[in-house]
This record gives sequence, structure tokens and C-alpha cells, in this order.
Amino acid sequence: MTFSAEALAAFATVSAASLASGDLDLLDASGNIVATFDLGAPTSNGATTTMSGFPRTSLAASGNTIASARYRTSSGGNWKTGMTVGLANSGAQVILSSLTPTVGQNVTINSATLAHTS
Repeated sequence: MTFSAEALAAFATVSAASLASGDLDLLDASGNIVATFDLGAPTSNGATTTMSGFPRTSLAASGNTIASARYRTSSGGNWKTGMTVGLANSGAQVILSSLTPTVGQNVTINSATLAHTS
């Protein structure tokens, strides 16, 4: 199945509205939040939703290894889960400078987007 460019753009627009004031959570292997970031007021352009106000910094709530990421709506509902995390040039969906923060360490996300593909 393939979606048209118009359908993907519509989904990006809906994602931007649904993720307004939502969160990007970095999770450990058990699904516990290691760090969370406010998504601000996302915008859409074509099939891409771009979160606003980045880079953003958050304090690590735990020292567990970051294993995945998810987008949540402002009401706490999961929007996209199971995103891969990794270091530069890893090909992961979320790129971090470290996967193993210590409690209270600053964790920074430089940018956040959601690409809608068919």
C-alpha cells in the first residue's frame, strides 16, 4: 500500500496539532522515562512534522541506558512508539551524544522531526 503525497501531508498536519505541547520521551529497556522533552508548537511542511523550540535540554531522571524513544500527545497518549536511538552515524531515528546519562546529567536533543512515509 502506498499513500499519496496529499495523504502524507494531511497526516503531518494532524500530527503537528496532536503533538502540540506533547513530549518526546527517552526510555530505558523497561519503558521507564530517562528524560523527557516538551515538543512546543510543532509545524508541518509536506510529509514532515517539525517540533519547535529545539535544541532542548532535560535532566536525566535515571542513569539507565536509553533504549528507545516515543512521542506523546499533551494528554499523555502515545503517538509514535518504538523509535530507535543511537549515536551519530548510527542510522537511528533519534540521535544522541550518549546513551548512558547519569542521574541529573543534562541530556540535549538538537532537533526533532517526524517524517511520514508511505
